[in-house]
Amino acid sequence: MMKQGLLYQMELQQYIHLQKSMENISRSYLRIPQDSPLLENCQRIDQGTICQFCSAGWHFFGLSCYLLSAQTRNWQQSLHWCREQGAHLVVINNQEEQDFLKRTVEMPSWIGLSDRDMEGQWKWVDGTPYDLTPKLWFQKQPDNLGNEDCAVLLPGSMWNDDKCRKLYSSVCEYKAGELHLPVEGLQDELLGP
Repeated sequence: MMKQGLLYQMELQQYIHLQKSMENISRSYLRIPQDSPLLENCQRIDQGTICQFCSAGWHFFGLSCYLLSAQTRNWQQSLHWCREQGAHLVVINNQEEQDFLKRTVEMPSWIGLSDRDMEGQWKWVDGTPYDLTPKLWFQKQPDNLGNEDCAVLLPGSMWNDDKCRKLYSSVCEYKAGELHLPVEGLQDELLGP
């Protein structure tokens, strides 16, 4: 117990040091190469520019980052794996996001929708109300054939309910990071070569 307390204190001190360092960095200008991936998804606003970005290996779309796992897992394992990545199983909020995923997903993949708690009451893993999202089920789905409680996205298609213990790929999602660049920081000489 004492060892854990010391480790916690060390982590806390490192966090405080890192936070102070970041404050100093944010007050000075950093040179960002013009071909940097950080500058790929930028939008000018009155106060400067906001650039949204994802971790390496993640796909950017809308305001989110997506990771497709080729390794198969059951729904619960996929849920935990996405959390380990700092994300959650994908929540599909609109037709544009569905269309992006239909083009991107190449194998049946778990999404963050289930009715495991109560049959017929579908819930998204992030708490987004099911009633506020489109219902993009494959024809005659969900059918709960043989106790199917978890949603899977079929490649190039729609959703299907299936048994949560089945092994499928998974799609993780997290909100894209933001880099705020002030107006005076956008001059070519400050962006670097």
